Amino acid sequence: MPNIRTDSLRHLARSAAVTLGAIVLGATALSHPPPPSSVGLVAMSAGDLVPFTGHGYGHGRGMGQFGALGYAQSGASHEQILAHYYGNTILSQLGNPVMTVRLVGQDNKALDVFSDRGFFAGGMWIAPGDAAHITATPGGGAVVRASAGCDGATYWMLNRDSARANPLVEGVNRDPAENIRMCGSGARYRGSLVGVNDAGELRTVSSLSMEDYLRGVVPRESPAGWADQGGAAALRAQAVAARSYSQSEYRYSYAKTCDTQSCQVYGGSSGEDRRSDAAIAATAGVVLTRGGAVARAEFSSSTGGYTAGGTFPAVVDDGDNVSPFHNWSANIPAGDIAAAFNVGALIAVQVTARNGLGADGGRVTSVTISGTQRTVAVTGDQVQAALGLRSNWFSVGFSVIGAIAVHYNELGGAAGFLGAATTNEYGTPNGKARYNHFQGGSIYWSPTTGAREVHGSIRELWAALGWEAGVLALPTTDEYGTPNGKARYNHFEGGSIYWSPATGAHEVHGVIRGTWAAYGWEAGLLGLPLTNEFGTPNGQGRYNHFQGGSVYWSPGSGSHEVHGSIRDSWAGQGWEAGSLGFPTSDEHDVPGGRASTFQGGTLTFSFASGLVTRS
Repeated sequence: MPNIRTDSLRHLARSAAVTLGAIVLGATALSHPPPPSSVGLVAMSAGDLVPFTGHGYGHGRGMGQFGALGYAQSGASHEQILAHYYGNTILSQLGNPVMTVRLVGQDNKALDVFSDRGFFAGGMWIAPGDAAHITATPGGGAVVRASAGCDGATYWMLNRDSARANPLVEGVNRDPAENIRMCGSGARYRGSLVGVNDAGELRTVSSLSMEDYLRGVVPRESPAGWADQGGAAALRAQAVAARSYSQSEYRYSYAKTCDTQSCQVYGGSSGEDRRSDAAIAATAGVVLTRGGAVARAEFSSSTGGYTAGGTFPAVVDDGDNVSPFHNWSANIPAGDIAAAFNVGALIAVQVTARNGLGADGGRVTSVTISGTQRTVAVTGDQVQAALGLRSNWFSVGFSVIGAIAVHYNELGGAAGFLGAATTNEYGTPNGKARYNHFQGGSIYWSPTTGAREVHGSIRELWAALGWEAGVLALPTTDEYGTPNGKARYNHFEGGSIYWSPATGAHEVHGVIRGTWAAYGWEAGLLGLPLTNEFGTPNGQGRYNHFQGGSVYWSPGSGSHEVHGSIRDSWAGQGWEAGSLGFPTSDEHDVPGGRASTFQGGTLTFSFASGLVTRS
């Protein structure tokens, strides 16, 4: 049959042009994405800020210090706090063993010390106010130089068998005036200070009783002022945790632990406080043990509301609600992220896996960072360290979780055609589905449809028709290419949207869609839709125009296609508003031609004459 003529679309111009313009306003100006495999995403500028939001401060393993404060303020004892964070442990008595602590800031320096009451250096008496300069030699000995004050003249220098600086009187809880002090800083240390030659590298070790050591640790790990805020039990819990952690340490051949945050923060006796001293004394010698061994009782500032698990079972941390780091945010320049991971210009940062513990899916275990030069997979710990984040429990921009996250990753994640998320996951207003929007489209999920993506001009039309609340409802497929390669489509619960470069995006639904499908969809005689479904001007029916014809429906006539010369003749007689009314049959064979019946008669096309006659 002859193809439809352009001027045969005057019915569309008369009855639907204004309505169509309102529905797809601007749609013809939108470029429809090519197949996903060939989509390229625009990289961020170096100065663009990437928003991070997160929870907690530190690794989150074991006790949360702010959480301990919160529980203490709620009336919990230190025993209850410890039992909550350190599952499967018991409280045991350790006594007061010697602790040895590497003073990292003194690395590769001679041990230059003095004491207000005098002291012994390498076994030699050093008078009050004078100084000793101890340079450790291999084998445990030292060169010891005595001087009048730290910067005064040397009055003797000897080789000694010992590299120790010992206080005037050995023992615990000595008068601070007897402390060994560092030249320069004046920092005070209980017990002894020892020089060590570690394969040619100079080290300084603080050697003292455990209980004296804790007096220099607890107020630096948890503020002593918490005791005045209802947090005395938190300080006692800190004392037990710090005692246990340090006793379980075996960092070096010459020292059990160090004085930095990598081990436990320790600053000698200068920062001691009577309130933290009281917490240490109240728990003297008490440690956590498991299986007969002292437990490595890790702790961190803030868990964010859920501990990280590991050595101890992960638990909800409601006490952490008092933490100023319970929730946090940071804006990191895209250029800094790109440089940290050497990916070229940054395209996206995508969280791909979490530990499942707590809000937003929990702590991040895997991240994909995409740039113009390469894409890398890294851990949450690596991102935290490289970008200086407070913890590894974070979200980048917006959170993508659950079934939507699974499908998002199947489609390439942030490096795929959808790009980075532009919203968190939300519920639809009607409560029937969940969705995320992305740079390049959207994914909608419901229990009945699963997770389906929709993007480009098809998504724009779906949005114009009311999203999931409109006639089409939720998508039931991703966007696919038609078998003939000429168009793309999504099916929805209530119909379909088809797009091609020649036709744009148009929806087809209901019985009209059923008729079109029966004729072979876009591969059949009707081709692709040229319009959405509209109501006829007389309000008695509905129709879609297609490349090869039209489908009309009314309650009295049903749904039927009409095309070619018969359609042209029907259009010339006023379409459904003329005397013929609506079609009551599809076009069909008759002797010598083709015919379509209408409410008001029959139009027959003659193969011989090429004319259409009415009867």
